[in-house]
Amino acid sequence: MVEVKSGYDELCTTIELMDGEAAKLPDPKAEGYYNLVWFNYTDYKNPSDDPHREIVRVTALEGSLLKLRRGEEGIVASTKNAPGRIYKLILSFTKAAYEELVNGRHGIITGNTFGNERGDDATDFQFLRESSTQVASGEASFIASGSNNTASGFCSFASGSGNTASGLGSHSEGRSNTSSGMSSHSEGYFTSASGLSSHAEGQSCQAPGSSSHAEGFQTISQGNYSHAEGTHTSALGPYSHTEGLGATARLKGEHAFASGYITDYGDAQLSRLSLCGFTQDGIPSEIFISPPSDRIVLEDNLAAGFCARITAHTSGNLADAAFFEIKGLITRGAGASSVQLFTCLKTVIHKASSSWDANFAADTVNGALILRVTGETAKTVRWVSVVEMYKIR
Repeated sequence: MVEVKSGYDELCTTIELMDGEAAKLPDPKAEGYYNLVWFNYTDYKNPSDDPHREIVRVTALEGSLLKLRRGEEGIVASTKNAPGRIYKLILSFTKAAYEELVNGRHGIITGNTFGNERGDDATDFQFLRESSTQVASGEASFIASGSNNTASGFCSFASGSGNTASGLGSHSEGRSNTSSGMSSHSEGYFTSASGLSSHAEGQSCQAPGSSSHAEGFQTISQGNYSHAEGTHTSALGPYSHTEGLGATARLKGEHAFASGYITDYGDAQLSRLSLCGFTQDGIPSEIFISPPSDRIVLEDNLAAGFCARITAHTSGNLADAAFFEIKGLITRGAGASSVQLFTCLKTVIHKASSSWDANFAADTVNGALILRVTGETAKTVRWVSVVEMYKIR
C-alpha cells in the first residue's frame, strides 16, 4: 500500500507518490503492467467499502511518478481530491490479476487451466511462458519460479529459465538445462542429465551414464557410475574418473588426469588403473582390471611409459607376502597386432617364496598390456597392482 501525494481529477494519468513510497511497488518495466486499487484511506480503511474506489493500470514508474490507465475492470474513473482526505493505492488480488495468473502470465494457479494444463496436484509459479508446453504438466510437479520452464515428469521440479525436468523425480535449475533421467539433476547452463540418478552441473556438461556426475565446463560422464570434472574431460568407462583439462578415461575404473593437451583431448595424460586376482598354483596367470576379463586395452598410435607396483599375500598367512615394482614402455600403432613391449625393469622388494613372480606382456590379440603373476602350488595367493601410465598420442 502506498500514499498518493495530492488530489487528482478523473482525467489525470500521471500521479505523484509520497517520498519513499515508490520503492514499495514492482517496476512495470521489469515485471509487467499490473493493477492497483485507488481509494479514500481516511474514511475507508477497507478499499472495498469506498463507493468511489477505482482500479487503475500501472504502465510506468519513474522516480516517484506513476503513469496510469484509468477506469480499469469496468469501474469508471472518478475524482480523488476531497478536502482533508488521504488517498492510497493498494496492490490487491483483482479479477484481472486472477485471470492473468490463470492464463499463464504469472502462472501461480494450480490445477488444469486452459492451454497451459498443469498436471494433477501440480504447482507452477513461473511468470512467463512462450509455449503452452512450458508448464508443470507432470503429476505432482512443481515450477518454483522463472520463465519458460517445463516440469513434465512425475514429481519433477524446475526453476530458472528455459529448463526441462522430464524424468520421474528429476530436478532442473538455472538456464537451458535438461533432466530427462529418472531422479536426475541438472543445474547451471546448458547441461544435460539423462542417466538414471545422474547429475550434471556447470556449463555444457552431460551426464548420460547411470549414477554418473559431470561438472565443470564441457565434460561428459558417459560410463555408468563415472565422474568427469574440469574442462573438456570425458569419463567413458564405467566407474571411471577424469579431472583437469582434456583428460579421457576409456577403461573400466580408469582414473585420468591432464593439465592440457597437444592437439586432441586425451593425447597427453596420466592414467591410473588397478588390477587384481588370485593364484592357487605355480602357473603364470593373468590378473585383470575387473576379473574375469577386463584388460588394459591401448588406443591406436600410443606410446605409454608405465610404472606398476604389485603386492601379494596368502589368504591365511600375512607373513607370506611380496612386493614388486616394474617399469616399462609399451606402444601400439594401427590395430591390436601392432602392440610392442620393450624391456622392463623389475625390482623385487620382497617375496615369501622364490616361485612368486610378476611380469608384463604385450597382448597382440586384444591390443593390451597384460600382467601375469605366479604364485605357489597348494597356496591361495591374492594379488593387487596399481599401474600408472604416462600416455602420449
